[in-house]
Amino acid sequence: NRDIQSACLIALGKVGIDGQGVDIEAVIAERLKRDDQEVRESAVLALGIIGSRESFPILAGLLADKPAARQLVKREGVRKRTRAYAAYGLGLLARRVGDPTLSQQVHDLLWSTLQDKELKDRDMRAAIVSGLGVMRTDTKRSADKRLAWQAVEELLTWFAKDLGATSESVQAHAPIAIGRLLGRGDSGLHRRSKEVFAGELNSSDRRGSPILQSSAIALGMLTQPEEINVEDRGFSETLRKYWQRGRNQTARQLGVMALGRIGGAANKEWLARSYSRANKGTEQPWLAISLGLVTQPA
Repeated sequence: NRDIQSACLIALGKVGIDGQGVDIEAVIAERLKRDDQEVRESAVLALGIIGSRESFPILAGLLADKPAARQLVKREGVRKRTRAYAAYGLGLLARRVGDPTLSQQVHDLLWSTLQDKELKDRDMRAAIVSGLGVMRTDTKRSADKRLAWQAVEELLTWFAKDLGATSESVQAHAPIAIGRLLGRGDSGLHRRSKEVFAGELNSSDRRGSPILQSSAIALGMLTQPEEINVEDRGFSETLRKYWQRGRNQTARQLGVMALGRIGGAANKEWLARSYSRANKGTEQPWLAISLGLVTQPA
């Protein structure tokens, strides 16, 4: 049963230790050659979740379609979806191990792969960006903070490029990755990131819907309540204005939920006031969810 196999693989990854006489990486890697997509991809994720350095060469080989990886999967080439899961698995591995040296290796591999002009597959590119985003470990350590800031600088530059409409659905993963890497804060890089994403919502020269939607989510991940940081008031106001005037319905809904995530007395008051005069069927449900987010304990 594929669902039971997949669940067991993820559970083994979370356990992350060998049993008596059992090499857990070997047990998981054995499933990479199964002729079942769900089982193969669960095995790749489990290798990342396991948090063992020994998984790095396996995942790196799968991403790069190396000969050793082809032997593991028993195919002439590693399938693109398997390579995409390997990219995300590498990000999970870096997070679980928490070693700056390994994290730098993972970053360098993922970033160089994303820069490959021959790489056209959207699943792989999106997984690489998401993999970079989940790498964040302990940013109180200087090495981790430097790496997180390096990745954010690179992603901001890449996000700003005009890669064409077909690539915008991939670029839209960058704001979420940046939100995960930085978290909520008031550094110069935080402010620059927030200004970029607010600019997407304010711009009359609109990019595609995925860009607007992810920018709204990212503002909710990065912005502080104005009661804590008055300089962030404008970013909450951007989200409020988009709710009132924005054209993309999903971006409006995600934006008003972002206000709930940001929280604070001013946002709570605005949400409650907006709820009282909103459309009962199409707007009040989203405002109600957002109010619920505001009142969640810190």
